[in-house]
Amino acid sequence: MNLGELARPITIYWDLTPAGLLHPDYLRFCEQVAAVCPLQLHLLDDRCEACLPILERMQGTPLAMVLTTGAAAMTPSNLERLQSLGLRGLLMKVHSGAELEQSRSILEAGAARLPTGIAFETTRANWQDLPQAVRFCLDHGVASLTLPMQRLYGGDTPFMLTEAERDELGQNLARIDYSGLRLTIHDPFLWRAFHPATPFPGGGCQAANTMLAIAPNGVVYPCPSLPLALGSLTETTLKELVGGESKKSFRAAVATLPDACLDCPEKAGCKGGCRGRSLVARNDITRPDPACGIANN
Repeated sequence: MNLGELARPITIYWDLTPAGLLHPDYLRFCEQVAAVCPLQLHLLDDRCEACLPILERMQGTPLAMVLTTGAAAMTPSNLERLQSLGLRGLLMKVHSGAELEQSRSILEAGAARLPTGIAFETTRANWQDLPQAVRFCLDHGVASLTLPMQRLYGGDTPFMLTEAERDELGQNLARIDYSGLRLTIHDPFLWRAFHPATPFPGGGCQAANTMLAIAPNGVVYPCPSLPLALGSLTETTLKELVGGESKKSFRAAVATLPDACLDCPEKAGCKGGCRGRSLVARNDITRPDPACGIANN
């Protein structure tokens, strides 16, 4: 498979949070998502409210559906309903060590019904808690830990570690045997702290190729971390956007190696890194990821 030329996305990330921005016709978008035939649908819904009618509408489709939500929303009745609606995976959204403990009982209850894991939203304020998150998963039988892509729709400052901070994190992680933990890491430079000897998988930025993102208001983006709108589901269909010239032109731009990376010994692994950070930090998706110390020296 050539990951640079997929005709349809493998994964669609659909954010239903914040609820105040959710488009009133969001259920109508379900048919558009199903028509594109992705393999996975990842829903983000802090309150576990809007996701329930979507899951109900999507029942009977071959989609593998995963939900990321907050522990406070996981009542016993919600857990039971999620299982009955065919949810394939449940991730508890946490930001700190304290929230890890708060999610413990939910994870234990959920694990008996469906696959559960942790979605640790890594930020400038909590990145040093990552070893604690790893230990928590290992100590409590949590099989998967996901470090979600930062949502940059709202103009937030992109999160990235300096080389010194990445080295510090790597040294702390090296004291832990987490070989049995299933890790999902989208950031090629954060990946290096966890896997210093293993190349980043995926062949560089996969925005608008293996993935697409839908914001609560129905605007479609190449990925959750790249706030360059491809179009809106209120004005066109997702299928038209997937096959449209705007997506193809964007994909060609991010698939091209930045000039500053041409002589880099690690170019085969990251291929310029996260272009969303390039766009937000430098207003240019053709420049290297600002998290890369090599290309930016």
